Amino acid sequence: MYSSVASGKHDQDITHDSDKHEDPYVSPPPIRTLLARTKFSTSELRYLYKAFKNACHSGIATKETFCSAFDCIFREAASHSYAILTFSAFDRSSRGYITFSDFVQTLSCLIHGTQEEILNWVFDLYDYDKDGYISRQELVVLIRAVNDLLGPTHNIKELIENVDEKANRMLNKFDTDRDGKIERREFISVCLQDETILESLTAFGGSF
Repeated sequence: MYSSVASGKHDQDITHDSDKHEDPYVSPPPIRTLLARTKFSTSELRYLYKAFKNACHSGIATKETFCSAFDCIFREAASHSYAILTFSAFDRSSRGYITFSDFVQTLSCLIHGTQEEILNWVFDLYDYDKDGYISRQELVVLIRAVNDLLGPTHNIKELIENVDEKANRMLNKFDTDRDGKIERREFISVCLQDETILESLTAFGGSF
């Protein structure tokens, strides 16, 4: 059960105890801590931890293991680029790995979060270098990654030709002060005034 596993070291404490684990192992914080940090129930957290532990035997998801799992979900698509961007958004502390605490807090935000909480995460997905704003180049990278994720059922030539056009259109929409980049406040403000975007957030959370 989760409670017996979670009684060990917290997820910020990485040990190299060769007597117990061949690889560094990260155990989650007490379940009461995760109940306070997320909107999941005890049974949901136990279910999620079992799935996470089965996929990530060391207690963390590295970029490689995360991308591998992502590729298994989207077998027919060239999803590696999008997987890397998603990993970066899940890696809340930029440590190069995702703990169970990172995983469930992000998942809770996407499923149960407010519109602003979800939009903040989406901003982090776009802002993959974590410098506090979205550049035109970051828009291009994400658009290309999404095109790859769509797979061969779409007109690839048309998608590629439209990358620059889409990037310019998005920059024009969200860069309200016309300084050539999109700040977090601009992104969230514009999104909150767009009914189509708000409806997509509802569908996004309900898809999990």
